[in-house]
Amino acid sequence: MELRVDEYSLTGTPAYGGLRYCFKRYCNSSLLPRSSPGMVLLLMHGIGSHKESWEPVLEHLFTLEKNSTLRGSIKEAWCMDSPNHGQGAIWNDAILEKISMKSPHVVHGWHMLLSSGLMDRGTVIAIGHSAGSICLTLATNGFPLERLPFSHLILVEPVMIPRQLQIKTYALRDLPTETYPNEREGVTLSTPRMQEAVGYLDHEAALGGFVRFSEICSSLPVHCIYGERQDLITDEQRDAIHGEHIVASVATVAGAGHMIPQEDPEGLAQALWTVMKGSVTEISGSRL
Repeated sequence: MELRVDEYSLTGTPAYGGLRYCFKRYCNSSLLPRSSPGMVLLLMHGIGSHKESWEPVLEHLFTLEKNSTLRGSIKEAWCMDSPNHGQGAIWNDAILEKISMKSPHVVHGWHMLLSSGLMDRGTVIAIGHSAGSICLTLATNGFPLERLPFSHLILVEPVMIPRQLQIKTYALRDLPTETYPNEREGVTLSTPRMQEAVGYLDHEAALGGFVRFSEICSSLPVHCIYGERQDLITDEQRDAIHGEHIVASVATVAGAGHMIPQEDPEGLAQALWTVMKGSVTEISGSRL
């Protein structure tokens, strides 16, 4: 299905380095008038990916919607590059040499969009994959529980974990090390922070995401989608996320692993559509 694609950029505040945030807005040719109710999707990629990685999923998702009795219920979908990924990394090349990128810089981009007036009004559904699930969970920070910016939050292979499991997962080693040769007492992470920063978000984000997830579960329908093949998220991690919290639904995409958007975009679209169909009956205007 051919989608209309519009590109936007927003410049962040000096407090966040003045980063430039790159967005793409997707909709079909029969876009509903702005006054009509419908769903507005916000999608965030994981580490090492980019906003366009959602396009195969969106093509299947819009096709499912078009062929259903709920045709026209998806008003638009917004995807953003992390400022140090994809087009964002190109635009922010000079700034990234001067700042240490962490999750608040990504979250700031979503806050910019939410307050920009660019988004259509509707039921806002946030969809995050891997570390993107942490960023969209943290994007609810600053909002009271009774007025969160999203109507539903869908976490695809979320990587947030509690502190006790994080210590077990990432492991510790005794000091001194090559990185800290002068530290003689205590322990440090087995993998130096600088090396982890190359490919992973800071650990504080995973902890903060889990804490915020725990806070919002009682106020917001949260849905979890996993790949059947456990090549990253273990049963122990899954149980820590939704085993002790009330979530609206848990689904599995057969045959897929952690990289579901790339491995099986059609299967992921079907899982997302199952959740979204249920939200259509709840549409009563925007939460914004």
